Amino acid sequence: MALTMAVIVGALIAYTLEKTSIEVTSLGVLCVLLLLFQIVPVRGPDGFNLLGPERLLAGFASPALITLLALLVVGQGLVGGGVLDYAARTVLALGRNRHWLTVLLVLGCVAVVSAFLNNIPVVVIFIPIIQAVAQRLRESPSR
Repeated sequence: MALTMAVIVGALIAYTLEKTSIEVTSLGVLCVLLLLFQIVPVRGPDGFNLLGPERLLAGFASPALITLLALLVVGQGLVGGGVLDYAARTVLALGRNRHWLTVLLVLGCVAVVSAFLNNIPVVVIFIPIIQAVAQRLRESPSR
């Protein structure tokens, strides 16, 4: 357990420092965990490794994860195609460059869409829109 926590802390530090891309860091963490549980296996009552490669990688076949990743790809395509720039300009025009009104409009859109869709896809869809709006308002996206 201590080794797993050390890998998690190392991953958090690597994500924070951003010396390598997120993809490389994530694959590195996955490889370290696969190697770790081969070197130090967690044995069940029958003597077999409970955390073998097939079990550690099984979560990547989850339909929810694949859907979420597909939405991220679609969202990035919308950013690259300029569609989100248009959406951000429309929201800003409606908000008349008033920060509070623009934020209320975006939150209203999110609330309406969230009433009909699952919340995770709504977050994935609106993150790039909110980032574009924040950039045009010269605000930090995290704020």
